[in-house]
Amino acid sequence: QCHQSIENIDYKNMLDNPERWIQETICSLPRETGRCRRSLRRFYFNIETGQCEIFLYGGCGNDNNFHSVIECLQMCRFGKK
Repeated sequence: QCHQSIENIDYKNMLDNPERWIQETICSLPRETGRCRRSLRRFYFNIETGQCEIFLYGGCGNDNNFHSVIECLQMCRFGKK
């Protein structure tokens, strides 16, 4: 499943600052538990609140899931949009 259509990709920002673009792309993905049946404690960046929040991750979800709040904050430190 594709979360972002090709029309919505900001190529200028991607080329100007690829690391920042990757961070913003990952951190703006919605929380996704995933289709798999594991029950892992993970953190995701909530773009609405600008916070890293805990959730149960089943696996097979998107990249907005981190093993610790520190890892989440390091990736998504740019804050609320």
